[in-house]
Amino acid sequence: MGEIISTSVFDYLWIQFYNNNGYGPDPCSLGLPGDAPFNFNNWTSFIATTPSKNAKLFIGVPANTLAANGNAGGAVYYATPAQLATIVQDTKSNPAFGGIMMWAAGYSDANVNNGCTYAQEAKNILLTGAPCGGSQPVSSSLPTTTAKPTKSATSTSSATGSGPTGTVPQWGQCGGEGYTGPTQCIAPYKCVAQGEWWSSCQ
Repeated sequence: MGEIISTSVFDYLWIQFYNNNGYGPDPCSLGLPGDAPFNFNNWTSFIATTPSKNAKLFIGVPANTLAANGNAGGAVYYATPAQLATIVQDTKSNPAFGGIMMWAAGYSDANVNNGCTYAQEAKNILLTGAPCGGSQPVSSSLPTTTAKPTKSATSTSSATGSGPTGTVPQWGQCGGEGYTGPTQCIAPYKCVAQGEWWSSCQ
């Protein structure tokens, strides 16, 4: 994928930050305990020199402990909703941050916490900074690395929604070709075009 990204223009990259600890010398992971260091910054550095320098990066996560590789050994790659909230808190200010993607819907539906599926947890984190029934995390010091990433996932998922007054929250979709939903962002955010098909409140 690195070669393709280096020579093509992408609006969005959905990166598999799991199940790649052994993908040396450039492991791609979330930086959880027992995991390789989180390498989101590697990706931003890498795409900065490519035609995809304006692409939004989506953090790819497994939607439950079995989703990464189908067995209990994959649990090392799973971020609990609280851990995911911390990862987003530490990353969302990066201009390249696009949101969260996950594998897969069935695994998410089977993973219910505080009355929310994992996908609903992710949406709540993007909209409020906290998982369902939780509080906003304090920024952590997750370890990072600076190697060139070479692998990306192909799933697509993003969180959108509207606030209580019908306006769009931070990171929610507010425009794009064919989009028919609300377009007014909650203050102080503005609707920013990120490609032909997507605009979001930033």
